[in-house]
Amino acid sequence: TVLSTRQSLIDIEQQVLFRAATAYLSVLLQEETVQIRQNNVDLSSEELRASNDRFEVGEVTRTDVALSEAQLASSRADLADAKGDLSTAQAEYVNAVGKLPGRTAGQPGLPNLPRSQSEAISLAQRNPPAILSAQHQVRALDLIVQQQRANLGPNVSLNADAGVTQRYDNDDYINDATVSLNFNQPIYAGGRLAANVRRAMATRDSSRANLLNVQKNITQGVTDAFVRFQTATASLTASTERVRASQVAFDGIREEATLGARTTLDVLTAQQDLLDAQLAEVASR
Repeated sequence: TVLSTRQSLIDIEQQVLFRAATAYLSVLLQEETVQIRQNNVDLSSEELRASNDRFEVGEVTRTDVALSEAQLASSRADLADAKGDLSTAQAEYVNAVGKLPGRTAGQPGLPNLPRSQSEAISLAQRNPPAILSAQHQVRALDLIVQQQRANLGPNVSLNADAGVTQRYDNDDYINDATVSLNFNQPIYAGGRLAANVRRAMATRDSSRANLLNVQKNITQGVTDAFVRFQTATASLTASTERVRASQVAFDGIREEATLGARTTLDVLTAQQDLLDAQLAEVASR
């Protein structure tokens, strides 16, 4: 039971460390999101000024100006939401770590990962403290079953006592010693002893089933994490290419709009596509 509890402590320590890492990366994500949202507000402000300038010379209509105003208002609302999410992430960091994050140091490098999903599962099945804790608990309950079974049989005890009795008013004293051998055998207990054995066996079997569940849950968790990592890696590659293409498209459409070949709505649509691509890239990373 002590060995099981020690492994449970290690499992809790790992959960605390993982929560801290997750909280830090959440703060990092929200900081970059706020920065992207702020850049989008600045860009929307520029678009509004450009729309007003073109409206003054009669190149666009009042509708184009209204579209730019709506885009700027939406960008400011998204920025406020992002700042709220950042505050929430910082509060979770304080809860997990115990102090404010301060100035973040960027994203840490990834550790060496297993080469395949099967290798990751094999590694997880050998090392996790949750499995080791469950295994020790099964062994402890096996001992309890043996203990309850032993209560059905005879019990032998050997007792020995020795002593000296001396009086204060004279020099007389008495030496005495006793030795006893006791043999006890339960004859009838109303089924209590047998019921205790069955209860201990049921508890032991439940612990074994829990061990299987822990092993399956860890296997599922590793599989899910490995698939999420592969998905995020592919998504990051695609998102990076999407950001590059969206940036080229936005710059081109914006330039075409100054020449009258594109509408304000085309510019705002390209701007939104670029924003979505940037946010997807940050989230994937």
